[in-house]
Amino acid sequence: MPFGTLINWWRNKQEILNLNQRNVSFILAENDRSLYPWVDNKRKTKERLAAVDLATPNLIATLSTHREVSRLESYLAEEKAFAIKPTQGSGGGGILIIAARTRKGYRKASGQILTPDEVAFHMHNILSGLYSLSGQEDEVIIESLIRSAEIIPNLPLCGVPDLRILLYRGVPVASMLRLPTFDSEGKANLHMGGIGVGIDIATGLTTSAIHQNRFIEHHPEFDMSLLGHHIPQWETVLSIAAQVYDAIPLNYMGVDIVIDQQQGPLILEGNARPGISIQLATRKGLLPALRRVQEATVPLDTVEARLAFACQQPQGVAEPYALPTA
Repeated sequence: MPFGTLINWWRNKQEILNLNQRNVSFILAENDRSLYPWVDNKRKTKERLAAVDLATPNLIATLSTHREVSRLESYLAEEKAFAIKPTQGSGGGGILIIAARTRKGYRKASGQILTPDEVAFHMHNILSGLYSLSGQEDEVIIESLIRSAEIIPNLPLCGVPDLRILLYRGVPVASMLRLPTFDSEGKANLHMGGIGVGIDIATGLTTSAIHQNRFIEHHPEFDMSLLGHHIPQWETVLSIAAQVYDAIPLNYMGVDIVIDQQQGPLILEGNARPGISIQLATRKGLLPALRRVQEATVPLDTVEARLAFACQQPQGVAEPYALPTA
């Protein structure tokens, strides 16, 4: 390996935040556990954000008992597309995306048709706690399905893309666009087969992409370029993410935002334990950005100050020698 390449490889390795560091130095050390219910329970998240006028997807119904599942059709009488979620799920587990209703049943984003009984069975599993963080009994929330605005021009959508903003002490330190694929069945989670596209915080431009732990430049299903695109309403998205910190002041937190065609940016959820794969999507280790916030010499007590600080920090794509290449 050439000496210059070796130096870059070692530098990048030293900048990467690993799971132990995340858990001990940031989540355990800096996150107030009394605030966890505000992000671990999607219903409570919606209530908390609504109290400060931050918008979330429209809530159709909340089901707390198995008996209520028998009235599923009455809840969904006027709904053609919706998302069924466990209130205490994580990582996309238990989320069922229904893209349309047909004479044959409920059509998922993948095209698979489910019968009413199959949808009901899934909801019973949620209520039994199959997908909850604690394994305890859970609730079901049903939300209107987001009609996503066009994020990348002319890119077909097989689900709802979202924007993950990683906040540290309220400052956006990393961001990525998560794109669903047919394999991920309409979900944008990377571990389920979604695509992570790194975003430059200062400009809102897509800079790099990852899929199944491989760097890519084009969408694997549509062969369209994923790089060099400006995220629509980027400044608004960043501002909304920074405002979430004022409502739920977890020092290390992920905020997921979707852009609806009619309503604009909506907060999908918060996460007190955001994964570290965002470093793969951006090809940049998190440690330098986290340390800059720790060493800040200017007050970061307002949304405007935190956004200004974030956009003044070094951005761009690091040399990817420490990470796998396609």
